[in-house]
Amino acid sequence: MNLPKNVSVQAVLAFGDSTMDPGNNNYIKALFKANFPPYGKDFMGGNPTGRFSNGKIVTDVFAKELGVKEYLPAYLDPSIQDKDLQTGVSFASAGSGYDPLTTTITSAIPLPVQLDMFKQYMGKLIKKNGKEVANKIISNSVFFISSSSNDFLLNYFFFPTRRSQYDVRAYNNMLVERAVGFVQPSYFLSLEDIDRGSCGTGFIEMAFTCNKFSPTTCSDASKYLFWDSIHPSEKGYNIYVDQVLPDLVKSLF
Repeated sequence: MNLPKNVSVQAVLAFGDSTMDPGNNNYIKALFKANFPPYGKDFMGGNPTGRFSNGKIVTDVFAKELGVKEYLPAYLDPSIQDKDLQTGVSFASAGSGYDPLTTTITSAIPLPVQLDMFKQYMGKLIKKNGKEVANKIISNSVFFISSSSNDFLLNYFFFPTRRSQYDVRAYNNMLVERAVGFVQPSYFLSLEDIDRGSCGTGFIEMAFTCNKFSPTTCSDASKYLFWDSIHPSEKGYNIYVDQVLPDLVKSLF
């Protein structure tokens, strides 16, 4: 992707759920993790990293296409260095949502806590680089947020609590209000199958049910739009970024 002249993106910062979690859940007691095979089979070294895909996830693809770095690390990864912080990290946590009840169910990192992690991250940037440089990094960063699917899939449609309080429209409006509240203070191709995932049957497997014992897992995930029953494959994420990035760049710069 060619950015406009005199424009550069210094960092990518991500918040939200499993579509943007590169492994933060590896370091907390969360319900959903992806740190076991066959997740990550096409990632560097073929090792599971906590990404809910066969390879890169959408934030990795964006980071590369924007010329920032090859992949976006998890903020909670103890191996990240100061140089990693300067080019961005992800605070996302699989199972998170805008509704606080969702993270109570999944033990994921709530979005307000992800925002606290971002503030902590800012403190580290300032301590290491000075306030002026830190502010420049943030002002030249691209922020991504992906959330709310778990609020419906794992919360509203699975547990009765919210259904007894809201109809679908009212619940959706509540989530929109919470999304706005989160954002405001924040500083088809040559695919063999687009209807099912690559892991197992492709219709029901995800997280711990997508594992090395899953039957009929495909050998070539690049021929599938989805990796498991919910999360896109690396190929799927590449297709998505190819479609949205040109308009995103135009709107940002």
